[in-house]
Amino acid sequence: MPDKTSTYLIGLPSLLVLSEYFRLFAFSGFPWLFAGYSHTNTVLSGWATVGGVLIVSYICGFLASFLSQIFREKENLKPILKLNLLIIVTISGGYILQNIEWSKSTNEEIELALIQPNINQAEKWSGAKRKEILKQLKTQTLPYLNNDLIIWPEAALPSIPQNLPQFLEEIKDLSTTYKSKLVSGAITYEQETQEFFNSIIDLSSSSFQYDKSKLVPFGEYVPFEQLLRGIIKFFDLPMSSISKGNARNTLLPIKSSYISANICYEVVYPDFIARNSSGANLILTLSNDAWFGASIGPKQHMQMAQMRAIENSKPVIRVTNNGITGVIDHKGNFVKTLPQFVQSELELSVTGRSGETFYNRVRSSLVLFLVVMTCIILITRKNLLRSTK
Repeated sequence: MPDKTSTYLIGLPSLLVLSEYFRLFAFSGFPWLFAGYSHTNTVLSGWATVGGVLIVSYICGFLASFLSQIFREKENLKPILKLNLLIIVTISGGYILQNIEWSKSTNEEIELALIQPNINQAEKWSGAKRKEILKQLKTQTLPYLNNDLIIWPEAALPSIPQNLPQFLEEIKDLSTTYKSKLVSGAITYEQETQEFFNSIIDLSSSSFQYDKSKLVPFGEYVPFEQLLRGIIKFFDLPMSSISKGNARNTLLPIKSSYISANICYEVVYPDFIARNSSGANLILTLSNDAWFGASIGPKQHMQMAQMRAIENSKPVIRVTNNGITGVIDHKGNFVKTLPQFVQSELELSVTGRSGETFYNRVRSSLVLFLVVMTCIILITRKNLLRSTK
């Protein structure tokens, strides 16, 4: 095979993966929509159980390079078409991996009630609307108190918990009476350090709090804030004051199962979710996608949650303010969802899974090894060709 052709076939996919891996860390990370997500609903998604979405991106890049070379080398297709067997093996391998049961059912059903309040973002933090919002949350919840777990979305409470003692006491009493657990997203305030956190809290017992550690750049925090502080002040730009959590206490107990707690943007980090879900039977992500409006953003967000379910072979529970709220099974299939932009509730039972995929154990190290080996092969081959001239 000509040197240029092999460079295209394995070099370009490697560059694609390296660029995506870089996006996991640039400005603390913005890994939105890798190429591999385009195959969330194809047999190639089976490879995600081995190398995560990045290895699917690599395969996606390889297939694109292969097709482009067919058009570029019309007069000399024989060397390229020799790779047909590799293409068949890759697609067949995805199908086989997709049908492997990496995890097993815990056989413990958990009755869920997911609350989608569809609160107007412009009114969310209005003091005048606070009582109305709290009343709505309570009204939506009351018919579902017989469930094991009731979940409100990200930052569902319209103020910090310290400002809502009477309401929270009422909710706690109701949960105790009906023996149900109620968790909610909330902006919490740490008096000692004077910091605000984007959190998930257990309203039924005050025994659990998880603080979001993957913050949205320019949304929840400003990268290089120390350097930009003067510019921000000069232009009178709005700034968020959310502090970064320490990613501890991520496992929420429910009955005999454990749920990995994650907030919004965190679900787009493959290795982060793989680490947080270690020891968990289900993955929970709370979100407020009202910022996206009627754009394609919420659907993209849901698709990335699908890939996390596939990578970890565990169901994903997603609860949002205005959609898309729903449950995804351990194969990435939608079990049940609510439509966007409606005030509604979703009641269903879900069973957790125990066990790990290969990706859970190695995370992105496999695909990075593949990329490094590709670079070594290309550099070595180039040097050998130079020395023989």
